Amino acid sequence: MAKVGGSIKQLTLNGRIFSVKADADITRALPSNNKVEMNGDRSATLVQVIAPWALNEWKISVDNNNGDIEYIRDLTKLPDFFPITYTLADGTVQSCVGQIVDVSEIKTMNNELTISLMGPGQIEK
Repeated sequence: MAKVGGSIKQLTLNGRIFSVKADADITRALPSNNKVEMNGDRSATLVQVIAPWALNEWKISVDNNNGDIEYIRDLTKLPDFFPITYTLADGTVQSCVGQIVDVSEIKTMNNELTISLMGPGQIEK
């Protein structure tokens, strides 16, 4: 069976659906729990650290008339994580809880906003 890559179909942030730009290439950082620290005698210690997941470089389409920019701003002010769901090109739906950790400037030519997401736990199918 062929592996399918391509454009993300949609992103849902706390219940609101956003279109993802077709050329967006989302990077997913898997939590790396293992670190190796060297000791003075050349032995090593394996340190297992709990790390968050990260989904970076979401280019989303925003609608000024729908209040999308204000909605994103309000999400960044929430004192907790919120539900995130997205649909991959092959139809796989993945979900997690997280928060917006980075917001770019709005590109008015094509109503585009780039955000990055991060959160605890696992990204689930």
